[in-house]
Amino acid sequence: MALTYYIDARCFNINEQNLISDIIHDHRGWAGIGYAFRRVYDTTPQPDIVILKLSRQQMRRKFAGRPDLKGLSVTSQGPDASVIYIDDLNWRQPPEFFSGNLQLYRAYLIQHEVGHCLGFDHVPASVN
Repeated sequence: MALTYYIDARCFNINEQNLISDIIHDHRGWAGIGYAFRRVYDTTPQPDIVILKLSRQQMRRKFAGRPDLKGLSVTSQGPDASVIYIDDLNWRQPPEFFSGNLQLYRAYLIQHEVGHCLGFDHVPASVN
């Protein structure tokens, strides 16, 4: 059974929507290890994953109690759907710590946040 995902067309232009879909279905990511995804174009019935983009200011307001999330995109897992909130500034420009181009960052970002929707958390760095 495929997980459904909805990309809010008010937040992303058609090229960005197609890019996100391509990233989600890329076999180098979650799709390549057995996860299936199906894009839906409405939120009724509730999709499994909703993808939105917010301005940096909107992100700060929404996650005001979480200073550790400053400047990052966030996945919120609710009882009905996981919502991926993409920070618009990060969408347009990778953070300084990322070594790669914008296309690579966007692929990383979407695959990373979809991983959270699938129930995966961050893996702590190993200490040698």
